[in-house]
Amino acid sequence: MPTYEQAAAEATAAGDLALGARLWRKSGALLEDVEPGRADALRVRALLAEADLAGTEEGRRMLLATAAELAPEDPELQTRLTASVERPETAATEIRTRLAYGTGLAVGGLSLLLGLGGLFTRSRARS
Repeated sequence: MPTYEQAAAEATAAGDLALGARLWRKSGALLEDVEPGRADALRVRALLAEADLAGTEEGRRMLLATAAELAPEDPELQTRLTASVERPETAATEIRTRLAYGTGLAVGGLSLLLGLGGLFTRSRARS
């Protein structure tokens, strides 16, 4: 039977980052009293996997910052932190762009309706 650590590595290699992260956390919790340094390293691996799964850049940065508190010297973590800072918030930018277009279309549509309503009202008033 594989250990949680081995199962986490296998799950991550198979592309199941969520399962890998859960197993690394569980392994870290079990090792906390016996090997605190190794437990922290496993928690960092879990946080890195969770950062890859994060839905927003803000969430990714929060997970990476938590990992940096546990292992500030980790080179892989430093690389990811640097890349995260350089990565634009694409989801938020896309939402703002769609909201701006939607608002513009709504205002344009209402203006068109008001203008047509005014024309019809004037033509009825003349009749």
